[in-house]
Amino acid sequence: MIGLTGVRVEHIEGAGRALIASRSFEAGDLVLQEVPALQWAKDTPADLIASFLSVSASAQAAILDTARTVPQEAAKSQRALARTKLALQLAQSYDGPRVLDLVEALLSISDLNAHSFEGGMAIFMTASKANHSCDPNCGHSTKVDGELRYYATRAIAEGQSITISYLDGAWSMSRAARQSVLLEQKLFDCACLRCSGPDNCRGVACTDSACGGRAVCYNNASWQCKLCGTLTQPASMCLAVEEELTLAAAAIQKGALRCTVSHLDSVIASVRERLSPTHNLAVALLQAHSPRDGSDAAVQMLATLECTAVGCQSLGCTRIGVSAHAPCPALVGEAVTAFLVCHRKGKDKMKAAASIALAAAIGGRYLPWATLQFGAHDPAVRIMEDVCRKGRETAT
Repeated sequence: MIGLTGVRVEHIEGAGRALIASRSFEAGDLVLQEVPALQWAKDTPADLIASFLSVSASAQAAILDTARTVPQEAAKSQRALARTKLALQLAQSYDGPRVLDLVEALLSISDLNAHSFEGGMAIFMTASKANHSCDPNCGHSTKVDGELRYYATRAIAEGQSITISYLDGAWSMSRAARQSVLLEQKLFDCACLRCSGPDNCRGVACTDSACGGRAVCYNNASWQCKLCGTLTQPASMCLAVEEELTLAAAAIQKGALRCTVSHLDSVIASVRERLSPTHNLAVALLQAHSPRDGSDAAVQMLATLECTAVGCQSLGCTRIGVSAHAPCPALVGEAVTAFLVCHRKGKDKMKAAASIALAAAIGGRYLPWATLQFGAHDPAVRIMEDVCRKGRETAT
């Protein structure tokens, strides 16, 4: 069953079938509601096949129709070859013509189109047609009323493609990292607008000391300063600085709990100043920082990722408690984490005032998106709503 029929399916050259908005949507609008056509236990391919065989012939045909065409070069990937090997093993348990083709098609659909749902996996007939973007116009949730929901994260005009992100943590990943994961797991090369533009997760300080800007990577041979605008960054120098700090970060991540806080802080500062405050290494190091100072690290990471989302490279912006940018709906998970650690820290009398103020600021900005993502009855959302209510009462 599908609700909210403001979408249609069209064939787009080079992208296959796509979900298209048949009317306009504003940020926060529900775009699609759908219950699963097929459910099975996670990491249990035999249950996938058994569930498929238990539904009607018409439902089976519709499920098989969700299959995506895999490019010939992607069909040779390690994941695709492993899937073929698994299909051969599973097919031995069944009789009938073209059993192997059917099993391999189901495994491919599971890999490329399935959503995590209620502790298992599920296929949604219409929702599966939404294409990927590293900067999508929709968020998706399976936490409300036993259905999958797509909601607009910004205004969507009639005729635009409905896009979601197939990746977790996309705003903390460089273009190369995103494309590597998508090629390996989803078997396609991403050519979205974000992947075609500057990589804000890979920046270096401009070599012109008078400029003070950050050069971002367009490809490994082209680095352009976003402030002065000139292509003056030697790729070899940029890559050398990245490599040096990557090695330092890797050493910390391998033994983060044994690393002193001051040493970790110094490496984070070096990454932010010599590379950029939104470099993916800065985010990785803030994640390593979280076990020591969850509140400060979580808030700073949220501000850093918000800057990444809008292409901001300002050191000062990511040093304050809450960034000056609009909330990014794709970061609602990070926002809830930052809110909860601030709320927890607010119980410490020595740090209560500042932590409660930060929790209220984050909650006020992200409560609508947290409600859409996790539902109004989610415990964290209820705490966030309570903090926001108390803040409004105090203000009046």
